[in-house]
Amino acid sequence: MIVNYWGSHIGIGIGGGFYRVTNTSGVTGAASVPDPTYQFSPTYAPKVSVIPFFINLHYKVRLASRLGLDLFAGPVFQLVQFGFRREATSSLNSLSELETFNASGTTLGLQGGLSLSFRIIRGIALVADGFFRSSKVSNITGNWFLNSTSSSGTVTSSSSSYYLWYYNDTAGSVYNRIGFFDSSRPAGEGVSGARKADLNLSGLTAMIGLKLSL
Repeated sequence: MIVNYWGSHIGIGIGGGFYRVTNTSGVTGAASVPDPTYQFSPTYAPKVSVIPFFINLHYKVRLASRLGLDLFAGPVFQLVQFGFRREATSSLNSLSELETFNASGTTLGLQGGLSLSFRIIRGIALVADGFFRSSKVSNITGNWFLNSTSSSGTVTSSSSSYYLWYYNDTAGSVYNRIGFFDSSRPAGEGVSGARKADLNLSGLTAMIGLKLSL
């Protein structure tokens, strides 16, 4: 981030960055409907990559001879890529499935926070930043692909206009689920409360680093 101060207190800062969040989880279990009992083992791997660009209004004050406080806030524009990969195997009909979904989008939000700086030597300071960023991506649409292989053969399906949906599965107990469907939404017995899912990118961030003053 680059900050240009006008006078001793007010400044304008611009900057950008990159961050990625990934997670892989799996479930192994057994079922007996239909007979006979069979084993299943799905693995889920979502991934979110974000490039933010922001411009902030800064207000700084000196707390002590070496200690300073900088308050800042402003808009943030983010380029977002969302990916999802599901791999599943089952002993029922020797089933093996691969499902992927990839989408991209943009979002405009707000951020605000503060920065504490401790001057080490002239022109170099140790800084600790904390800020909250608020933004989300709606109407997530992208490329969906499914390859399913079993003892009956191989079936491949794909679409370039599937959406990420959130819904309740009420078959037996109530479960919250996500899935990929076209604009007509998921439907059928045991499905309720279907709506297009949002990707919430809001949260708190803390950073420690060095600041150079020219």
